[in-house]
Amino acid sequence: MTPNLEKLSLRECYDFVELHSPIKRAKLKSLVLSGSKVSNLNLGMTPHLEMLDLERCYNLQEIDAPMGYLKKFVYLNLSGCSRFKDFLVDKRYESAGLASAAELELAAESLDICQLHPNSNLSRFQFKCNYDEPQGWSGNLEKLISFGLCACTHLESFSATICGLQRLRNLTLEGGIPEVPKDLWQLESLVKLTLWMKKITHLPDNICMLKHLESLDLKSCCLLEQLPKDLDRLESLKELDLTDCISLRDIPKNICKMKCLTNLLLSRCTLVDKLPEELGNLECLKELKMEGIGITQLPDSICMLKHMESLNLKSCWRLEQLPKDLDRLESLKELDLTDCISLRDIPNNICKVKCLTNLVLSHCTLLEKLPEELGNIECLEQLNIEGTGITHLPHSIFGLKGLCIVWSRGQLLSYGFTSLKAISRYTASCYVLRR
Repeated sequence: MTPNLEKLSLRECYDFVELHSPIKRAKLKSLVLSGSKVSNLNLGMTPHLEMLDLERCYNLQEIDAPMGYLKKFVYLNLSGCSRFKDFLVDKRYESAGLASAAELELAAESLDICQLHPNSNLSRFQFKCNYDEPQGWSGNLEKLISFGLCACTHLESFSATICGLQRLRNLTLEGGIPEVPKDLWQLESLVKLTLWMKKITHLPDNICMLKHLESLDLKSCCLLEQLPKDLDRLESLKELDLTDCISLRDIPKNICKMKCLTNLLLSRCTLVDKLPEELGNLECLKELKMEGIGITQLPDSICMLKHMESLNLKSCWRLEQLPKDLDRLESLKELDLTDCISLRDIPNNICKVKCLTNLVLSHCTLLEKLPEELGNIECLEQLNIEGTGITHLPHSIFGLKGLCIVWSRGQLLSYGFTSLKAISRYTASCYVLRR
């Protein structure tokens, strides 16, 4: 009976259970029910609503939000509800001129029981939700909150909801969700997809239809066994992160057809013991990180990667040798061979890699000497030989001003120098003695 009411606050009215819908559309702009026992809420008669605070409404199960009715929203708080541990959308301080694409991050925590439906057989999750859409609403918010607000999650409905979100540019799903939404291909605007999902074993094949996708992050998908066969259809992909995918056994050959790929991260994919022979076809690749994988050698074609700037082979304990044509990596700036304990020598042609600034050989225990022409690498700024069998330095490097060398105490005593000060008098270069 108060059609002109614009603000209503029932904050911490702990026994409040129901708000009756007005007979006609109300002018209500701000509604605060935080801490109440309200379970159902119909927003169909409040089209002017801008602020809705339902924090700690533990009994909340459903919000009826007809499509288009949340266009004026600038603030929504569902944090502490049964489904959402954190869910806050605050557009009041939004800066102008941002892109209109939306971003969604959902982190799922598995629950043993749904407090509202203790006998439910559905999967039970509580989410941390971060949703951002800088300019206007596209209906995504209505979809996120209208498919149920209790912890019981019907995975097919959940999948359909996620894949029905419009203009989504970035999507992050992490936690205990056991499967990837099946119709991700519908998210045509997706540029970055992050799936930190510890229980998934595979990806849907139709993920390869995301032609605008630039980044695919599968870090710590520890049960992921294989990648899609048509991965090369991701024609815009620039970054592929497979770090800690410890169940992944091989890298498919079709990855070598991805002409835009600049970053390939394979660290601690411990079951991967070889790389595709055609890896050198990745003509745009700048960073290749393979820390802790089980390869014994690198494909010769890797030397065709003329734009490669960083090659990380740290803890590749089975790696026995480097490619013969290493000098063809004309853009290489950083080579990390830390803990490559099966590596016996550094090829002489490394001295022709003119852009190399950082060479890390620490704890390559079988290494006993450095190439005599190492001083030809004029850009070299750091050389780490700590924990190797190297006992002398090639005289050519003493002309490299500003070079920082790291070694173990006593390692270079065959020179007859007993202190850092003595070596510093020998050359203008800068040396660091690891104590």
